[in-house]
Amino acid sequence: YVGALTLTGLSIGHEYSNGTLATLLAQPVSRSRLLLVKLGAALPMVALLVAVAVAVLPPGDNRGPSDLPFLALLCGLVAAPWLTMVCRGPLAGVLLGSSVTACAHIAAEVALFVRYGSIDDRGADQAAFRIAVLATALAGGTLISAIFGWRRFMRLEAVSGPAASIELGGWWPARHSATTAPARSTRHHPLWLLARKELRLQQLTLVMTPTFAAGWLALVMLYGASDVLSAVGFIYYGSLAVLIGSLASAEERQLGTHEWQTLLPVAAWQQWSVKLAIALSLALTVSVAVPRVLAAGALGVRTWHIGVIALLTVGSLYISSLCRSGLHALTLAVPVLVVALLLLGSRLGPMLFTNQPLLAAALTAAGATAAWFGFENHRTSKPAAGRVA
Repeated sequence: YVGALTLTGLSIGHEYSNGTLATLLAQPVSRSRLLLVKLGAALPMVALLVAVAVAVLPPGDNRGPSDLPFLALLCGLVAAPWLTMVCRGPLAGVLLGSSVTACAHIAAEVALFVRYGSIDDRGADQAAFRIAVLATALAGGTLISAIFGWRRFMRLEAVSGPAASIELGGWWPARHSATTAPARSTRHHPLWLLARKELRLQQLTLVMTPTFAAGWLALVMLYGASDVLSAVGFIYYGSLAVLIGSLASAEERQLGTHEWQTLLPVAAWQQWSVKLAIALSLALTVSVAVPRVLAAGALGVRTWHIGVIALLTVGSLYISSLCRSGLHALTLAVPVLVVALLLLGSRLGPMLFTNQPLLAAALTAAGATAAWFGFENHRTSKPAAGRVA
């Protein structure tokens, strides 16, 4: 699902990543034809992914969390290009596009709860009502995304300069004062300015965190603090930790600021220490503290939870040091890190950080080594294959 959304998001998003949007829009071809050709080129690859998914998924209706998987996929495929143009970046378009289908599923659960009250025991009527609401929400989201996406591309303008994954400052009009006062120079500590820069690189995280929190809180209100819900919440916030690490280094290369950033009169190890500290602090805040606050302390703080979040963040930060965009880093980090930790957890259980002290020490050493290697990669513009090996 995420792979298919990535393909459609990149059909337009790679123009932002490569700085070729102005050249595309200047072609003597109608905008409608350009859009249809772009989406048409992505359809065979999406069809191949769908065929593979149908072949490997269980037979029957058990095809994942959605009762309408193909309609949910269609909604995400249409929403991803539209939101890519809105956010001026493929990474934000893919993540927010997947959130559209998630919001449709949550809306169906909320509508079921409002009409029937408790939804512990669902009968045929409740299931049919939920499917009807879900189908309406997904079809409506697809139609709205198609209309606004087409309209957006017909009026699309090329904005000069590199595009970040998302730019919060561009979502509301700037305030212009009647009299322009002369700018005042204020001295700040270099490390404080570096910390502010790192937070600006994480603007997409600051947008996705309340989105995940709102959906998770809605599920808590519907189902209570169950073990299944806790697992879903951990997947959500583990994904946020991977996103934070993926943006930390690769986003600077995406913005074209990496080279001159390394020329600042600040030691490279200090710059990397600030980057690592901000990434870990933000990941632990949004992945440990925020779920605990939303659950009113019912989840508690577990040592293994903190350890896994830290490993996900550091591991994705290392992968980010090898990539030139946050989307590429996230695409590599998710299968590598999540699958590795799932295999490790399935063999040793969630208490590996407390009942396996030697393994915990080995994982800590591996995380520290990954952080050091990431620092070495980040110091160079294009890490060579031999150096990485």
